Amino acid sequence: MNKLKIISHVYSKLPEPAKEAFVSSANKYVINKINKRITPGSLFIYVTDLCDAKCKHCFYWEHLNKKTDILGIEEIKKIVTSLKDPLEKVTLTGGEPFIRRDLDEICKTICDNSPDLKGIAICTNGIATDRIISMTKKILNKIPKHVELFIYVSIDGRKALHEHFRDVKNCFERIEDTIMQFKLLKKKHPNITTSVTTTITSMNYDEIIPLAHYVKDELRVYHNFILVRSINWGVFTPHKDLLMGTFDVKDDGAILPSFEKLEYLYDYLTKNGFLKGRTKSTIRYSIDTLKRKEKLVECLSGRLEGVIYQNGEFSFCELLKPFGNLKDTDFNLYELINSKQGDDRRIKMGQCACIHSCNMNSSLTGDIKARMNEIINN
Repeated sequence: MNKLKIISHVYSKLPEPAKEAFVSSANKYVINKINKRITPGSLFIYVTDLCDAKCKHCFYWEHLNKKTDILGIEEIKKIVTSLKDPLEKVTLTGGEPFIRRDLDEICKTICDNSPDLKGIAICTNGIATDRIISMTKKILNKIPKHVELFIYVSIDGRKALHEHFRDVKNCFERIEDTIMQFKLLKKKHPNITTSVTTTITSMNYDEIIPLAHYVKDELRVYHNFILVRSINWGVFTPHKDLLMGTFDVKDDGAILPSFEKLEYLYDYLTKNGFLKGRTKSTIRYSIDTLKRKEKLVECLSGRLEGVIYQNGEFSFCELLKPFGNLKDTDFNLYELINSKQGDDRRIKMGQCACIHSCNMNSSLTGDIKARMNEIINN
């Protein structure tokens, strides 16, 4: 039994006043510790703007397939070696990351220059099976065995709806095949973990429950759920001028379902064991934030996370405009983050609240009550 499980067990036995006192004290300790970080522990790197799908709920669609400048291997090396605090996780996204022909070298470079790295995550639509599996094998042969490779495959409905959602015909069977081949790879490479990510929208709402059963019974991988993201809902900030003006869904039908529908879905998925741990906490806090239109957890993205776009632009959060370009600091991320622009952005972010799943996930790291309940209820 690890320390957190022991602490959560003791916590569960405390009377309510003692629980509140513990949570208050522990929250202050954790947040103070996080605020001492001068570089993030988690980076989201857009490795390409190229994509072979046209997803209706994509918030980045206006930036795709522009063939802009992309970060090279040496530039990525400069970025990770400039960090002062341990880098523990890197998420590679885009676009479709597996379109990058040097994705294996990107992963190797990050690992070779990040001694504290615990995991690399790659977000994929899973469509180009042969290309994806071939590259994954190369990655697994180049990264250390102690570094976990997380593969997040997006599925937002069963065959007909998913193919409509992606605007790609006859892709569903290919995605199924991709997932099955990922699972076969795990027999030789225990450090690969595959999961499905589903974005909940009004367009696929009626498919969520049957899809949850399909993923559990047929694909047999972990299933993560997130709420559809946009600057037009679930973002509460006095600094509207900082919001990414193009951060919105491609199709007007792929909006957020009503509170009532979200509550029903949350209850069903929870009672039937589909929502667990941090995913459950993230959905719960997101619904409550939408209802109350205020900050329920401290935003820690300015200390824990960073978003690097393929052209070198940087932001602490995908919802907010970049405040600088790494080209201007010779790809020294530490220098850019600790500039006056970086300090100003962190101050303003402290007044924000949102339901962006990545931000909510990191912010819940500083919410001890949520973390205790995640362990107790699992």
